[in-house]
Amino acid sequence: MNRKQFLGDPEVAELVTWLAGFAGRVPVELNIGSSARVPQGVVRTVHGFDGVIDTYVWRADWTDDRGSSVKSLCWDSTARSLKRLGETLRAALASESDEAAMRACQAIFERGGERKSSVGARPFLEAKRASGQLVLSQGSA
Repeated sequence: MNRKQFLGDPEVAELVTWLAGFAGRVPVELNIGSSARVPQGVVRTVHGFDGVIDTYVWRADWTDDRGSSVKSLCWDSTARSLKRLGETLRAALASESDEAAMRACQAIFERGGERKSSVGARPFLEAKRASGQLVLSQGSA
């Protein structure tokens, strides 16, 4: 099934509609102890994904493709950091370059504080890159 078929599937459309309504209401219990990445910790119940975003800030940094450090120390800097990561990934995907996409993914791993690079998303994405399948061209979607 290609992307167009997937998005046209009535069950997928139903899921998207349900999730759009549910995402703002879902109760999320945060119980995060203080650490180097979350200095004050967070113990609170919030509602919706926006509630999580407004409450929980992960202190982190990553290195952009120019070698500059991008820091997340508060919500504003976190929002700017995540926006840049998103822009970097979208640009890499638009370029249809497996290498550019992998560099963007590596920045995301760095920002996320990846603890064990030998398991999870990194080996999966590296295998896709090695086989030339990390980024599908527009013609194959």
